[in-house]
Amino acid sequence: MISTDPTGGQPLAASGDVNGDGVVDIADVNAVIDMILGLQKATAVADVNGDGSVDVADMNSIINIILGL
Repeated sequence: MISTDPTGGQPLAASGDVNGDGVVDIADVNAVIDMILGLQKATAVADVNGDGSVDVADMNSIINIILGL
């Protein structure tokens, strides 16, 4: 789900939408895996659980979002 910024009407990335394509899916999980392995630069939006690091916990958070948990 994409939410809207109430101050400017600009779309905000959905939580878990790491690659910014508007959906949370396996591609986002793959992007986080690439970041964990150092194949892609980690971004702030990839820190899905907000703990300050991009790691397996973020990957699990995205999987939970996909599964609706």
